Amino acid sequence: VNDTHGHLVGSRLLAEIGNALKAHCRLIDFAFRYGGDEFVLLLPQTSKENALNVARRLHKLIRESVWLEKEGLKIRLTPSLGVASYPVDSRTKEGLLHLADEAMYLVKNTHRDSVAAANIGILPNTATAESAG
Repeated sequence: VNDTHGHLVGSRLLAEIGNALKAHCRLIDFAFRYGGDEFVLLLPQTSKENALNVARRLHKLIRESVWLEKEGLKIRLTPSLGVASYPVDSRTKEGLLHLADEAMYLVKNTHRDSVAAANIGILPNTATAESAG
């Protein structure tokens, strides 16, 4: 997006995505921009299984939305999501971030547009199930 439309449009896109993530979180959840184009969601009192369900739902939201329509653009995204859970995967915040990042890069470095979880790998049919449904 930055290369095609410029950094200001890229920044507006990140803001729009951040607002959408915030709108789809519970009051006890936290969404943070982390790094250039990455976000971290902290989901307290959420099992790994439920966190994976949230990740699948947000993956579908991001990939099926058309972004920056109000600006005359129709941007579509193929998100790569990584999930790690406390205390199952790690008991430290650094460990959780590292494992979630590793899971995300597993998706980015293979076929993209999916969800992966620490100690599980890429979740089956994340993108294909949503495309069909």
